[in-house]
Amino acid sequence: MKTMKVVTTGCLLIVSLAAALPIMALTTPTQTMPFAYILPDANVYCTFHKFDMPGYNLTGVTVGLALNISGGQLGVDNDSTDPGGADFTLALGATGDLSSTDVTLWKAPLQPIFAALNISTGVGLHLDADNGDGVGTLDLTGPDGYDWQGLPKSDSASGNISSLYFSDYIGAGTFEVNAALTQIMNYGQYSGISIQYIPVTVSGNVNVTYEYEPVPEPSGIVALLAGAGGLLGVGFRRRR
Repeated sequence: MKTMKVVTTGCLLIVSLAAALPIMALTTPTQTMPFAYILPDANVYCTFHKFDMPGYNLTGVTVGLALNISGGQLGVDNDSTDPGGADFTLALGATGDLSSTDVTLWKAPLQPIFAALNISTGVGLHLDADNGDGVGTLDLTGPDGYDWQGLPKSDSASGNISSLYFSDYIGAGTFEVNAALTQIMNYGQYSGISIQYIPVTVSGNVNVTYEYEPVPEPSGIVALLAGAGGLLGVGFRRRR
């Protein structure tokens, strides 16, 4: 019976110790800064709060970019008299890239968290030689012309910041991340081509996500371990 008392005391102590420790479940608060612009080019400066939570350790930082494109127009008219005509790939869209002078956006030394995000829609086609409308007259009808209307499309990219650079993100205050948005407008760059162009509309967001966990309180753990030693000592004396 004495042995059973000692074992029971030890089990109760372990349960009490586990209940007193902080729950180490991760949470993921995300800050999202939306934007909407009509290109050709734009620089979007997004402001985020640094991680400032006493009693918690920062365990992860993820930075992401989301882009949506819609609309836009690219019309081409082949004014060349080349009897073979020309083969084209028309494309409309945008490129998005992130940078910052406040924080480091690297997943490892000298390695950006992700490559520039390119998003576009387009079509491949063949245009015949000029049908007689001549240089300076924009005629988007075939067989020597084509009118491409941009289609909606979305894409996103994100990456994890190396722990080497967590210090950039910790503390009071804010930091800025710049989203550089550049138009994609491709018609093959043939000579003798007249174009009509309307930029796409771009929307999206830049987002920052923190992962963190509570810091165990050393004083509480020491006190519990001291109590554990005392109770086990009492049980040992009773057993003897």
